Amino acid sequence: MDMPKPMKKLALVALVVVGLVGGVVLDLLHASGYFKTISPHFAGQCRPIGGMPGPEDITVNPDTGVAYVSSTDRRKRGAGRLTRGAIYALDLESPDPRPIELTGDFQPELQPHGLSLLRDPDGGASLFVVNHPGADHTVEIFDVRERKLAHRQTIRGDLLRSPNDVLAVGPRQFYVTNDHRHPAGWKRTASDFLRLADSDVVFFDGTGFRVVAEDIAYPNGITMSPDGRTVFVASTTERAILSYERNKATGTLSFRERFDVGTGVDNLEIGSDGAVWAGAHPQMLAFLGNARDPANLSPSQVLSLDPSTGVFQEQFLSLGDDLSTSSVAAVHGNWMLIGSVFEEHLLLCERDQVFSN
Repeated sequence: MDMPKPMKKLALVALVVVGLVGGVVLDLLHASGYFKTISPHFAGQCRPIGGMPGPEDITVNPDTGVAYVSSTDRRKRGAGRLTRGAIYALDLESPDPRPIELTGDFQPELQPHGLSLLRDPDGGASLFVVNHPGADHTVEIFDVRERKLAHRQTIRGDLLRSPNDVLAVGPRQFYVTNDHRHPAGWKRTASDFLRLADSDVVFFDGTGFRVVAEDIAYPNGITMSPDGRTVFVASTTERAILSYERNKATGTLSFRERFDVGTGVDNLEIGSDGAVWAGAHPQMLAFLGNARDPANLSPSQVLSLDPSTGVFQEQFLSLGDDLSTSSVAAVHGNWMLIGSVFEEHLLLCERDQVFSN
């Protein structure tokens, strides 16, 4: 029996809708790394260092070998439990590095996220830290003094919508990535799953904020070349690292190049040779599973990118049994520190040969 024309049209529409939805789902699965094969490898040995829950970002002072770690217990915060975040120091020149808390006397509240170290020509240093105290967003500036951080200033601004990482370029000048345009809710969720390029990087020139790079999908980590002329931004959901030419006088950024690295890049660190180091999430849906339940492991990955050639190397890959949700990799000599969004520890890894840094 032949199907009536209205029913044929309805069936055709249904097939088209199913095909479109299926295509979107397959594209999402591919972009999230769902089909990626995880073959663990690292040319060296790693050991955990605990006492720093949620060590999401790490940076190392190459002059002293001291690493600074941003720590926030995101699982407790997500469950509505009050918890105090902190900045820790690890001396990589020590034969047995142990975490030392540097912000025990900070008031009123420290819930650190991304951080950036600014080294002065006279040997001093300042640490810039993205902070999420309550529902607020700030950038805190600390002066590094021996075994403590002396708080200097708090910066606020309407353009700090969803600050993730910070890049210090002067005593009161810095860039910040806003990883989302919208607050938590369906718009933010849609932006992530549809990989919408709808957020930005802002610059604080010492007096106020302005947008200097926009139309970026989930801008995350940010770092700068040793000569200060190029800024690199991680676009997590686009699985890419973006480079921008920087005007040192004005802070303006001009898009230069996109490096497709095929993974969910998170925080970025720079080596003295100009290599860009990235902690990454090779399976981003597994990341979401780990966020809900620590028993759901999320693979961890570290990449290094040579921006002069566009060649990147996978330096570390694990199933997540040693560390889930890797978010940063910072190198010093033959040491590499790998941080995590949720774990109770970070990894201190010693490579069989010295890293280029």
